[in-house]
Amino acid sequence: MHVFLLRRIGSLVVALFVASIAVFLLVRAVPGDPARLLLKNPTPERIAAIRQRLSLDRPLPLQYWIWLKNALGRGSFGESIVTGRDVKEDLARTWPATIELSVVALLIATAAGVWLGIFCARHVGTWKDALGTTVSLVGLSVPVFWLGLLAMLLFSLELGWLPAGERGGLDHLILPALVLATIPAAFIARVARTAVLETLGQDFIRTARAKGVSERTVLYRHALRAALVPIVTMIGVEFAYLLGGAVLTETVFAWPGIGRYIATAVLARDYPAIQGALLVLVAMVMIANFAVDIAHHALDPKLRR
Repeated sequence: MHVFLLRRIGSLVVALFVASIAVFLLVRAVPGDPARLLLKNPTPERIAAIRQRLSLDRPLPLQYWIWLKNALGRGSFGESIVTGRDVKEDLARTWPATIELSVVALLIATAAGVWLGIFCARHVGTWKDALGTTVSLVGLSVPVFWLGLLAMLLFSLELGWLPAGERGGLDHLILPALVLATIPAAFIARVARTAVLETLGQDFIRTARAKGVSERTVLYRHALRAALVPIVTMIGVEFAYLLGGAVLTETVFAWPGIGRYIATAVLARDYPAIQGALLVLVAMVMIANFAVDIAHHALDPKLRR
């Protein structure tokens, strides 16, 4: 176990380093000059001064080295062009909102997806299975931004049940969390259905039924427990998706998280903000995947051996 952990931590550090290079280069590939966007009346002298302040007049390797040294040495990603604050201060204000939204959406997606998957597996081959499969397929197909706009139109404008946006109490969280949970719930449902169906065909399930164990106990205590490995893996993968996919949902619902912060920074060509936010987001996704590997290793006896 210790060797496994050390190897995974080492691969995580290498992956973060590679990701930092990729983020840095991708940001520089975005069309547009931030120095020109900052100035209402750009002149060559003023543009040159801005580019010097942002270190944009230096070679790319040197720019990357300065950025990496500041990030590792001082924990600073630079000063945001839009807000004028250190990017780490902006991220400290936004990442809790993204974590809050993603965790609630994951809880909803897990509960709905596992229930729907077990429901379809229990009624396999019937119209109920076909209905559940169709529901999961629709959940995979509907664009998140369209679903978010439709939810605001129906539940906020027409019915007046829930607020349309901004972060506040629990009522502000319900709509964006439900919309964000739609696609992960559909994926979890499909994986749960397949995993439970495979488990239901095994000998220990037939033995439990022969002993007179109730079908509910067979499904939830025996079949679901044996099918946990692929389900937990998919839940972890979907949590990583939620962190990265929150950009559209946060923008639609004006949720003040990292996703909305990145969208605003991209429009303004705010290099320091984009680089810092993307790197933090990538790190969060990688840590989520690392946690999935640990959980997978703990649940699967074959991996432990």
